[in-house]
Parts: sequence; C-alpha cells; structure tokens
Amino acid sequence: MLNEFYLINIYINMSNHFCFYYYKDEEFDQVMCFDNKILYFDTEVKARSFAEGNNMVISENDTAIYDFDNLKISKDFDCKDVIEYWNLFDTISNSLNMKFIGKNRKYYHTYKKLFGGCNTAMNLYEYHPVWTNKDIKDIQKVLKQGQTLLVW
Repeated sequence: MLNEFYLINIYINMSNHFCFYYYKDEEFDQVMCFDNKILYFDTEVKARSFAEGNNMVISENDTAIYDFDNLKISKDFDCKDVIEYWNLFDTISNSLNMKFIGKNRKYYHTYKKLFGGCNTAMNLYEYHPVWTNKDIKDIQKVLKQGQTLLVW
C-alpha cells in the first residue's frame, strides 16, 4: 500500500520550508527526513516536483501552514492552533528520534487542558480553560524547545 503524503509549510525566520508529512503506521505520524534532517524545499513547486519525480501520492488537501513568526502565546490564544504546533513537534521528534519535552509527564496536564479547549466532538460540554501564568510559561517553554527540533 502506498503512503499518501501531505504537504506542510513550516514558516520560520521569514523562510518557507515545504515538507512531507505522512502516516507511518497507526501509532506514529512522520515527516520525511534525509540524512537525519527534515527534508524540505523552499517552494511548493519544488516540493511537488520532487514528489512527482519520486512517484509520491500527494493529498488533495490544502497545504497546512505552521507560521512560527506570528505564533504568540498569551492569555488569549486558540487551543487548536497551539495543539497543532505541539503535535507537529511530537511528530518531528519521532521522525528524527530526538527528545521533545512536550512528551514529558510534567506537561501532561497542560496538554490535556489544551486538548479539552479544542472542544472536539468528544467533549460532552464546551470547555474554556483558564490559563495560569505557569501554564503560559510551560506552553512557551515546550514550543520553544520544539523549535530546536527543526533541523534542516
């Protein structure tokens, strides 16, 4: 069975990094890596050309954009946005076999609050978490450390 790949754009330091995201198995998502670094292209055209040349099946879904230059964590943030970044770092850490502090038990409660704040269909009621200064600092710390995983 062929993997279907999803194109994502990690925008950081005013630069595009088009990468391939895919499901390796039921437990782990992956980003495509080469030589222990994230494989990326500076334009979507180059990424799609690479995919075509390697017979990769690219999803019809829109390219997901992770804009680190405009990510701000304060008392008013969207839980869905933050959890997507957190999960991206989890995926990258799995792909590169690197440590991500967001997996640490110490941050489990914060992740759970974020997940609850996404108000998915699994929630029985709408939940609006109250964020303490410690929560905000923990989220900032996790996302900052996650950015160190962006090995190009």
